[in-house]
Amino acid sequence: MQEMSRNLPNASGRFIPQDFIFDRNKGFYCLRGKPCAPEDKGHKDLEGMFAQDVLQRLREFFRPRNEDLFRRIGRRNFDWG
Repeated sequence: MQEMSRNLPNASGRFIPQDFIFDRNKGFYCLRGKPCAPEDKGHKDLEGMFAQDVLQRLREFFRPRNEDLFRRIGRRNFDWG
Protein backbone atom coordinates (compact mmCIF):
# COMPACT_ATOMS: atom_id res chain seq x y z
CA MET A 1 0.00 0.00 0.00
CA GLN A 2 2.83 2.39 0.79
CA GLU A 3 4.41 1.78 -2.61
CA MET A 4 1.14 2.62 -4.32
CA SER A 5 0.32 5.65 -2.14
CA ARG A 6 3.76 7.17 -2.83
CA ASN A 7 3.01 7.07 -6.55
CA LEU A 8 -0.54 8.35 -6.52
CA PRO A 9 -0.84 12.14 -6.78
CA ASN A 10 -3.46 12.67 -4.06
CA ALA A 11 -2.52 9.90 -1.65
CA SER A 12 1.19 10.44 -1.09
CA GLY A 13 2.15 9.01 2.27
CA ARG A 14 -1.40 8.82 3.60
CA PHE A 15 -1.68 5.06 4.17
CA ILE A 16 0.39 2.83 6.38
CA PRO A 17 -0.19 -0.87 7.11
CA GLN A 18 -1.53 -0.05 10.59
CA ASP A 19 -4.42 1.83 8.94
CA PHE A 20 -5.93 -1.48 7.86
CA ILE A 21 -7.35 -4.48 9.65
CA PHE A 22 -8.21 -7.83 8.11
CA ASP A 23 -11.84 -8.80 8.71
CA ARG A 24 -11.75 -12.61 8.82
CA ASN A 25 -15.55 -12.85 8.56
CA LYS A 26 -15.66 -10.79 5.37
CA GLY A 27 -12.36 -11.99 3.94
CA PHE A 28 -10.86 -8.61 3.08
CA TYR A 29 -9.08 -5.62 4.61
CA CYS A 30 -10.94 -2.61 6.00
CA LEU A 31 -9.78 0.81 7.12
CA ARG A 32 -9.34 0.77 10.87
CA GLY A 33 -12.03 2.82 12.64
CA LYS A 34 -14.28 3.11 9.56
CA PRO A 35 -17.33 1.06 8.63
CA CYS A 36 -16.30 -1.87 6.48
CA ALA A 37 -18.01 -2.77 3.21
CA PRO A 38 -20.70 -5.45 3.35
CA GLU A 39 -19.88 -9.01 2.27
CA ASP A 40 -21.47 -8.55 -1.13
CA LYS A 41 -18.97 -5.81 -2.07
CA GLY A 42 -15.56 -6.36 -3.60
CA HIS A 43 -14.27 -8.64 -6.32
CA LYS A 44 -16.74 -10.91 -8.00
CA ASP A 45 -16.56 -13.26 -10.92
CA LEU A 46 -16.72 -10.72 -13.74
CA GLU A 47 -16.97 -13.43 -16.37
CA GLY A 48 -20.48 -14.24 -15.17
CA MET A 49 -21.59 -10.65 -14.67
CA PHE A 50 -20.85 -9.12 -18.07
CA ALA A 51 -21.03 -10.15 -21.70
CA GLN A 52 -17.62 -10.97 -23.22
CA ASP A 53 -17.68 -7.92 -25.51
CA VAL A 54 -18.29 -5.64 -22.52
CA LEU A 55 -15.40 -7.24 -20.60
CA GLN A 56 -13.13 -6.79 -23.60
CA ARG A 57 -14.06 -3.11 -23.89
CA LEU A 58 -13.42 -2.61 -20.16
CA ARG A 59 -10.03 -4.33 -20.39
CA GLU A 60 -9.06 -2.17 -23.37
CA PHE A 61 -10.21 0.99 -21.58
CA PHE A 62 -8.27 0.25 -18.38
CA ARG A 63 -5.15 -1.27 -20.00
CA PRO A 64 -3.25 2.04 -20.46
CA ARG A 65 -4.16 3.17 -16.95
CA ASN A 66 -3.02 -0.12 -15.47
CA GLU A 67 0.21 0.00 -17.48
CA ASP A 68 0.86 3.53 -16.21
CA LEU A 69 0.33 2.37 -12.62
CA PHE A 70 2.64 -0.63 -13.11
CA ARG A 71 5.31 1.63 -14.62
CA ARG A 72 5.04 4.13 -11.75
CA ILE A 73 5.35 1.57 -8.98
CA GLY A 74 7.77 -0.73 -10.77
CA ARG A 75 5.77 -3.93 -10.46
CA ARG A 76 2.87 -5.79 -12.03
CA ASN A 77 1.86 -8.33 -9.40
CA PHE A 78 0.41 -7.68 -5.96
CA ASP A 79 -0.10 -9.90 -2.95
CA TRP A 80 -3.41 -8.49 -1.75
CA GLY A 81 -4.02 -11.28 0.73
